[in-house]
Amino acid sequence: MKTIGDALLGVIRNAEEQNGPTEDDYIDPEDGLYHCGKCGERKEKNQEFLGRTVKVPVPCRCRREELEAMERSKRADHISLLKREGFDDPAMENSRFEADDHPESRESQAARNYAENFSDFYRKGKGLVTGCVGVGKTFYASCIANALMDKLRPVLFTSVSRYVRGMEGDYGNRNERIDYLRKFDLVVFDDFGVERSTPYMNELIYAIIDGRVRSGKPMLVTTNLTLDVLKKTDDIPADAARIYDRILAHCIPIPFDGENLRRKQARDEYVEFRKILGI
Repeated sequence: MKTIGDALLGVIRNAEEQNGPTEDDYIDPEDGLYHCGKCGERKEKNQEFLGRTVKVPVPCRCRREELEAMERSKRADHISLLKREGFDDPAMENSRFEADDHPESRESQAARNYAENFSDFYRKGKGLVTGCVGVGKTFYASCIANALMDKLRPVLFTSVSRYVRGMEGDYGNRNERIDYLRKFDLVVFDDFGVERSTPYMNELIYAIIDGRVRSGKPMLVTTNLTLDVLKKTDDIPADAARIYDRILAHCIPIPFDGENLRRKQARDEYVEFRKILGI
């Protein structure tokens, strides 16, 4: 059976392997401890243990900088892996709040606040649903995804239609794909509401949405439908209404009712080109 002393010895030996003296290091006669031959900082210290003094290795500045660089590299690799797994389109990685042309807009502020306070929303399983056409829903959704991935949170950015293709006709694979969504802290379903509205398709869509809700984790849904349409379910088929009700019960509605950004961009380009042409 290992004693406390044995355990400490093991820790010391491991530390020595990671930060032990090299041929450039030297013992300072003033303290009798090894110092780094490059930065001059101590590479060990005296530690009282069980009534006696032992020398314990400590990282010098060179080693600390090396460890920090290794940690940054490891973190960058992890983030890169999250983004490869989370985005189907690599271009989505460029959607960041820093590139937002309308940071003062209500939509931008709502997206930023959700990302910054995600831990609170995550604990409660609360997501967002954003509706309307051409006002930056996908951009802000991918900004949120990137911000969370930068914090090492796994996010999947997909569409229901894309995700459901691998489920049709295979009930075993269907369950696996629904369970797969559980590994992500946030799932973004982009362009919801443009799928084929057959009863069978709606059954699969409901299974995906319901599975995500049952996981207790949030989802973010963007749609070209207005929030009024999502809420007024009397005029749509019952199977579709059931899906919308499930989403609205677990997602906070955020109306994106500002100016259509695509139209604004086209109008600005039109004016610019007329100036160039002199007309």
